[in-house]
Amino acid sequence: MTNAADELADAVRRFLDAAVASRADDASLLSARRRVEQATAELTDSRRTEAGPIHTSAFRHAHSIVTGTANAIAPPVALTVTDGEVRGAFRLGKRYEGAPGLAHGGVLCLVLDHVLGEAALAQRVGGMTVGLDVRFLAPTRLESDLEVVARVDRVDGRKVHLVGAITHDGKPTATATAVFVQIDAAKAAELFPQLSAP
Repeated sequence: MTNAADELADAVRRFLDAAVASRADDASLLSARRRVEQATAELTDSRRTEAGPIHTSAFRHAHSIVTGTANAIAPPVALTVTDGEVRGAFRLGKRYEGAPGLAHGGVLCLVLDHVLGEAALAQRVGGMTVGLDVRFLAPTRLESDLEVVARVDRVDGRKVHLVGAITHDGKPTATATAVFVQIDAAKAAELFPQLSAP
């Protein structure tokens, strides 16, 4: 079930895809700019501040850059967890283009890093990324149905080794290995004070 924030983010996603692909004339672009500026002004006065907590998870929340339904930058990736393995379905629009018609590799790295983190959390060994190795096996086409999968491979002391992949039609377009380092409660409170704010 969507809410107004989700619907706004979805509308902005569609706008961004239209804007980067537009071949409109200057008059139309200036007209669109004025309307965007008007909408921006309407929302500016009600911006959220960092005074209180925005979410209860460092990874999955409405404003997440990867999974956030209320964040227009997010694809968003819809995640499920089964037996500790995390899977996500998503599509990448024109706003994520690198080479013509293809997803930018940096965006694929962003998605993989995030979902690997979710896999660590699912096994209760969450931490911070200290190493991420991504291999691009095939072009990842825009506007195609993609799946991302991630799981913990092994745990060695505080080091968590993870593996993941992005696939299209069952074939991997990018694979990743990562090392995360677990942090204790004191370090987590130092890094994420907003999560423990009243």
